[in-house]
Amino acid sequence: MNNGCIRSVLQFLRARVVAHNLKIGGFSGTWDPQSQRVNRKKSLLESEGVHFVGDKIASECVADPGVLAAAC
Repeated sequence: MNNGCIRSVLQFLRARVVAHNLKIGGFSGTWDPQSQRVNRKKSLLESEGVHFVGDKIASECVADPGVLAAAC
C-alpha cells in the first residue's frame, strides 16, 4: 500500500473511527452519549447511511480492515 493511498483512507476515516465496542465517542474529547458533540457525530454517520442499534453502530455497518487494505 503506498503512502498516498494510506493518507486518503485515513482522511476519509478520520470522523468514522469508533470504539471497539461499536459505541461512538472520544469525539472532541467526550464519551457522554448525551453530549452535543457525540450527537453531532451520530447525525453525520446516520446521514452517510450508518445504522444504530441502541447506542452502538449496527455490526453490518462496520468495515473489515482487510477489505480496506485490498481496495488500495
